[in-house]
Amino acid sequence: KNIPELKELIDKVSVNDIFERVEGVFGENRVLSRNVKIYLCKKYTVKPLSEIGAYFNIGASGVSKVYGRLSQRIEKDKKLKSKINKIIKSLNLSNVQT
Repeated sequence: KNIPELKELIDKVSVNDIFERVEGVFGENRVLSRNVKIYLCKKYTVKPLSEIGAYFNIGASGVSKVYGRLSQRIEKDKKLKSKINKIIKSLNLSNVQT
């Protein structure tokens, strides 16, 4: 795990950039699009869970639940993992680790 102070120093991506890229890939599937946005925001931004949740009208624990479920789904679904990795690459971030 990253130390919070170090996390702040890492060059992160903006929430708007994440939203834009995810819409381009998953726009037709609103539920999956929302969940991927939550997943990427938690993984690649320095925003607190409560702030991420505010974008989606859910609490911090809801963000954690979505993140955990999608992490498990990514491990099992190679097609989903590939799509998310393309988004991550387009944002100049590293690939999803399993």
